[in-house]
Amino acid sequence: MLGVFENFPSVIQAYAQFSYGFSPAKLQVLVVEAMGRLNSQKENLPPEGSALGLTTAYEVGVAESNSFIFLREEEVERIKRHLSKGKNDVLDFFVHIVYRHNKSGGKSAPLWGDFNFVRFLFQERGSLEIQVSHFKGTRRLPLDELIERLVAKINEEAEKRRLKPLKLIELKSL
Repeated sequence: MLGVFENFPSVIQAYAQFSYGFSPAKLQVLVVEAMGRLNSQKENLPPEGSALGLTTAYEVGVAESNSFIFLREEEVERIKRHLSKGKNDVLDFFVHIVYRHNKSGGKSAPLWGDFNFVRFLFQERGSLEIQVSHFKGTRRLPLDELIERLVAKINEEAEKRRLKPLKLIELKSL
């Protein structure tokens, strides 16, 4: 089924719950568009033991039964068409975070990345739960920060439509 990973891990290392004040269908579209915009985005992480810091890039896939499809623009549109036909209570994504160590002279060196499964659970009206299962990697970006970055992207999409941002109720991370 499009948007649902049948083998989503049962071990969850980060969890967050948010409230919102518009329809779940609108939120689902915001999530898909935010995840699509996150795909291939690059940003700098604050230095941790490094004078020059790290650059991250995100590779995002959307679930389709037992696999994930790289979230290109045409896939974003396909998911939005799928969502318009009926309600999905769950949207699953695979988020690969690629790290590069910035060296002097503008060069960079690749580092081991993080592989995460991210589940969005659209509960009763006005309640969203996000679950993250870290599959593999070094966790250079803590999982609570990953959730915060995802929600920031969703809130950017909400702001474009003049909708109120998601409001944090609870955030827990191991």
